[in-house]
Amino acid sequence: RHPDLVVLPASESRSCVLLLSEVEKAFVAVTKEWGERSLEIERLLRTHSGLSHEASKFRDDRVTQLLSEIAESCKGLMRAAPESLRAIEKLSPTSIAAGTKAKYTPPPDRFFDLCGDFQQAVEALFSQLTHDFLAYAEVELAKRKAKTNTVTYDDLILSLRNALRDKGGKILAQRIGGRYSPALIDEFQDTDPAQYEIFRATFANGDHRLFFIGDPKQAIYGFRGADIFTYLEAKKIANREFTLTTNWRSEEPLLEGINALFTRASEPFVLPWIQYHEVQAPSDPKVERLTVRDEDKYLNFRLLESNPDKEDGDQGKPSERIYRGLSNDIATLHKRGATIGKRRLRYGDM
Repeated sequence: RHPDLVVLPASESRSCVLLLSEVEKAFVAVTKEWGERSLEIERLLRTHSGLSHEASKFRDDRVTQLLSEIAESCKGLMRAAPESLRAIEKLSPTSIAAGTKAKYTPPPDRFFDLCGDFQQAVEALFSQLTHDFLAYAEVELAKRKAKTNTVTYDDLILSLRNALRDKGGKILAQRIGGRYSPALIDEFQDTDPAQYEIFRATFANGDHRLFFIGDPKQAIYGFRGADIFTYLEAKKIANREFTLTTNWRSEEPLLEGINALFTRASEPFVLPWIQYHEVQAPSDPKVERLTVRDEDKYLNFRLLESNPDKEDGDQGKPSERIYRGLSNDIATLHKRGATIGKRRLRYGDM
């Protein structure tokens, strides 16, 4: 959904074949150094005063595991398990620095430098493999769709976007725009850049009224191409802006709790361009109030602590614990005789 997406880091000027040979060369250097100095390297990791010996860094048992994995990886690049090869990365200068105590200097060693060289060579190879795959997939996917006469929704969007860019695009925009005077784009926070370009080319001129209706706090579809920065870009060009401050669906005490929560921080959604606007219940509420006997809580939080050591099969999974918690809440409301307005709460109200 992002046809103009730029993949970083940029594509290498070297081929994957050449990059693989550099990985192999770096690996040979690591194994040679290890074969000659393994005992010295082990002593450095276990006894250097500047290295942290916390559990997640260079505690004795972790050093033992790392050394075992390094020895395993040195049996051969193509024969070693991926886990053992990752141990080489864990002894790169970057990892050594991360495992060094504050106010201490990371211990320098040629072996660590060689591990860093191997790590960089592997990263360069996999980066180029990603670029090569994306380039191949773009061409191959088009061939396969043409062969099966398949057109996806994305294809429809991109075809129109590209047609509006091409020669004759202005005429096409006029033909489409001529069919509608106002255009209202609902849920605009879920718009992707290609869709936004179509809307602007077709309706963003003096002959139309273009309305973008959305809430950036609800932008949850990034996984399918929605881009919150598209919303923010559109907001810059809008000549008028309206904010809805009345919530017709929630009770006043709940809204008060939400307002109190989000007004505690000046930038509650991290980005300064996305602000929280306090909302109020209407003076003539349309929502019947939920009342629970001996209970007056409208905004509740629960902290779900994860402890893999205590999780027992599916019942210990966070999702299962959440489901059980919600089920218990529903059962409790029913048991306590909760009411909506003047009638008893029903399971169908949930």
